[in-house]
Amino acid sequence: MIQNIELLSPAGSKEAFYMAVANGADAIYLGGKEFSARASANNFDREEMKECVDFAHIRGVKVFVTMNILLSDKELPKALEYAKYLWLIGVDALIVQDVGFAKKVRELLPNFELHGSTQMSILDVDGARFLEEMGFSRVVVGREVELEEIEKIKRETSLEVEAFCHGALCVSVSGQCLMSSMIGGRSGNRGSCAQPCRKQYEIVDDEKNPIYERGYAISPRDLNTLQDVGKLLEAGVDSFKLEGRMKRPEYVATITRNYREALDGKPYNEKDVVQIFNRTFTKGTTFGDFSGNYISFDRPDNRGVVAGEIKKRMGKNALFLASLDLREGDVLEMEDNKGRKKVLPLSTNAKAGSTFVLELNFTPKIPSVFQRVISQELAEKSQKSLENLYHQIPLNGKISIRIGKKPSFSLMGKKKVMVTLDQVVEEAKKAPLPMKKIEENLRKFDRSYYYLDSLEWDVDENAFIPIKSINQLRREAIEKYEEENFPREEISLKFSQGKREKYPPRRPLLTVEVSSFEQLKRVPMEKVDRLELKYIEKEKETFDFLKDFKGKIYLSMPTYDGTKEYREYYKKQKDKIHGIVAQNLGQMDLEGEKVVGEGLNVFNSESFAFFAKENTEIMPSSECRESQYKEFYEGFGSCGEILFYGYQRVMTMKHCPMSLKKKCGNNRNCKVCSFRKGYFIQDQRKANFPLLRRSDFTEVYNMVPTYLGNDFESVMKYNPRALKLRFLLDEEPVEEIVEAVSSALEGRKDSLEELSERIREYGFTRGHWQKGILS
Repeated sequence: MIQNIELLSPAGSKEAFYMAVANGADAIYLGGKEFSARASANNFDREEMKECVDFAHIRGVKVFVTMNILLSDKELPKALEYAKYLWLIGVDALIVQDVGFAKKVRELLPNFELHGSTQMSILDVDGARFLEEMGFSRVVVGREVELEEIEKIKRETSLEVEAFCHGALCVSVSGQCLMSSMIGGRSGNRGSCAQPCRKQYEIVDDEKNPIYERGYAISPRDLNTLQDVGKLLEAGVDSFKLEGRMKRPEYVATITRNYREALDGKPYNEKDVVQIFNRTFTKGTTFGDFSGNYISFDRPDNRGVVAGEIKKRMGKNALFLASLDLREGDVLEMEDNKGRKKVLPLSTNAKAGSTFVLELNFTPKIPSVFQRVISQELAEKSQKSLENLYHQIPLNGKISIRIGKKPSFSLMGKKKVMVTLDQVVEEAKKAPLPMKKIEENLRKFDRSYYYLDSLEWDVDENAFIPIKSINQLRREAIEKYEEENFPREEISLKFSQGKREKYPPRRPLLTVEVSSFEQLKRVPMEKVDRLELKYIEKEKETFDFLKDFKGKIYLSMPTYDGTKEYREYYKKQKDKIHGIVAQNLGQMDLEGEKVVGEGLNVFNSESFAFFAKENTEIMPSSECRESQYKEFYEGFGSCGEILFYGYQRVMTMKHCPMSLKKKCGNNRNCKVCSFRKGYFIQDQRKANFPLLRRSDFTEVYNMVPTYLGNDFESVMKYNPRALKLRFLLDEEPVEEIVEAVSSALEGRKDSLEELSERIREYGFTRGHWQKGILS
């Protein structure tokens, strides 16, 4: 085993947990039934959590618990109480997303190790430094981070680096996907993503003409870096993370076993890895895969492996030719004559090259191949691996059953423990309990790491004790022996919000964000307090046009600027640009004024306070509802900045759907690509989601703009620092919207009535203002 390198496996159930331990995991990440992403996994209640922590620690395995969701003000005290429980039972680290929650954990549980979840969108060394300064010990880098940047994080910070190396991929930067939330109210930031990326889409132009066929245009293949673990090691990865809290225990066993072998420099079985689950594989954007090498366009689910052909129909039966050895219990997948997928458990054995007959209740496509999607052999291999868990270290025992005294049982190994029952042994009225029966029950160590090697007897011949007492002695002795040698001490947890500085009252600023020079030319600049540029092209024309502008100019940063273009542009134009709209923690180190953008996911008052201490403007998470804006107002005198009109960004992804049309690869030049804007992905309901390529990333926007004109009076009750108008599409009525909202801020609220009618023509949403997210 390579020293100091950690194999980190997932567990969404106790069965998967045991499989991970048995197959070589150094650490396991799992979630409780409270405050965890992957809310639909089985997850662990408090008793199960303690049992698993104890079980793992005896075997030298660490346990990390995911609390990687955004938390509301009402949830924070309970979440901190839960974190305290996890600390007391010995959990090794918390994996967190919420900045405000992390801040409170650091204050109240200062010795609890914190890992920055991939949901924090840490994509560069600047973001990693931010976490380091907050007191994190580890960063889980985004799946988009390239080897060079991993090396830089390792070289320039003291943080451990954890990287995903196998399993399902989110097409969006983690923490920056609101598509499920905006479409159906199920938030990925709250662990309830409905996976809209796995749906079919067609690519259309601005006139909604199809330009690329319908398919799974934003559904990634599965990540597989088995052949590249050496490169990840050289880059400085400390922890190799396997995805799969939603997967079957057999999946966890198989993937853990093979990555254990790869990290130990031993031969691994890639056929097993393919068989257990695959959407076909990619090495990921870390290794430069892009477009067709990254996307599973034909189907979004498990492909299994080709296992043979269906040769012909025979009445109700069909003749199959096997190309692999097949076992009873295997699950086969095939197509019917209408192209629909059908699955069928195999009820016979078949050798490769042989034929067999199965009865079908549908008409199969003939001729066609069939796949094996579940392997009985792999399931049995996984079950067999559990034998490694038990009876590994011998202990010596001593049983004392003396008439008139309390019975006791001692276990001796590296330490000695003794348990005594609060009952007195009586003389047997009939036959005494046979010594063979006593020994048989004392040896039932079940799922303990230890086994009873020798047993010393101190038993009166005519003594009687119920068998349930023998079992109680055994259970309590094992539990006592397996207890932590150094249990953590009780901590007094006093949650308080601390002093809050309030923003002074003022008229809200009118901020306007534009994504092209053509839009900028249509803005009535005299109405604008702050202009936010979302583009960096045509810089001479832009600043010539703005030479008489009296307000402030900010650069609206992308969630991730992979090529650092926007950073360089900002530094180059610092005499003309007053500040930035930051969408990532890595941008908070830039000089100048800042707006904390919605990409930083400010969802509670602790996060609001964390950023407000530097006197930055704050735009809360787009998933906040009105009651949360009210809480910010009550605590800080203002609810921050609100998106009053504009298309909400719902995804940020390295993948470019237009690359499927253009067939571009690693030598792409997105800056001058004619496909970088003006196109949409269209779902099966004919809803169109705009695409915008910025730097080396694609931003996907909601199908209709957010508009709060009908809620103007409610919005103004919370003293917003600014109302933002975001313009994305060329056809938007820029001048009309700016004029109407400016007039409303000056007291002429009727100006919004006509605007509301106009916007209603092409549709809008109030976002989460009233309903909030469902989960």
